[in-house]
Amino acid sequence: MLNISLGCSVVNNEVRKNVSAALRENRLGQGRFIAEFEQKVAQFVGAKHAVAVCNGSMADIIALAALKQQRPGRIEVIMPALTFIAHVNAVLVNGLKPVFCDIGEDLQINVEEIRKKTTFDTLAIFPVHLLGKKCNIEEIKKIGKEERIFVLEDSCEAFGLYHDTEFATYSFFPSHTITTGEGGMIVTNIEVNAEMTRKVANHGRKGDSILDKFH
Repeated sequence: MLNISLGCSVVNNEVRKNVSAALRENRLGQGRFIAEFEQKVAQFVGAKHAVAVCNGSMADIIALAALKQQRPGRIEVIMPALTFIAHVNAVLVNGLKPVFCDIGEDLQINVEEIRKKTTFDTLAIFPVHLLGKKCNIEEIKKIGKEERIFVLEDSCEAFGLYHDTEFATYSFFPSHTITTGEGGMIVTNIEVNAEMTRKVANHGRKGDSILDKFH
C-alpha cells in the first residue's frame, strides 16, 4: 500500500548548500536568493512581477491593501463560503466586508452566485482555487471586467495558477506544493500593483537603496 502524507518537506543537499551560502553571506533577510526566487516564480507562472512576503496570509492582506487604495470607499469583497480562515482574515484585517457565495458541485465558488452579490460597494472578487483545483476564473474575469471590479486569485493551494488578473497569491507552507518552511508570493502583470505591494510589504519605503529605506 502506498502511503501518501498530507505534507512533507525534502531537505536535500542542494537546500543545505543554499542555506549555507546565505549564512556565509550574512544576509538572512531578502538578498539575492529572494530576488532569484521572485524571478523564477514570475517566469514559472507567466507573470511580469513577483513579490515575496512572509507567508500566504500576508500575501492576501497586502494584495487587498493595494487594491483598496485604488478604489477608496468600496468595502465589499466577494469570496467563497467554503475556504480557509486566512482567506477571510485578510479581508477583515483590511477593514473590508466579506460577502460569501455558495459553491458548486465542484466545491469551487459558484459564478452565478457572484453575479447576484455584486453591488456598487464591491471592491473585488476573491476566488480560491480550492484543493488545487481551478475555479471558473474565465467567467469570473468577465464579471470583473463588466462590473469594473478587481479580481484577486487566492492560489495558495494551487501553486502556478495565474490568469492575468490583478493579483494571484501563493503560500509556501509545508503542506503546500512547494515549501520554504514559511513564505508567500504575490504575482501580477500590472506595474503599479507590483510597485504598491512592494511598498506596503516594506512599510511604505520608497525603495531598497540606503537613501530610500527611511523615506
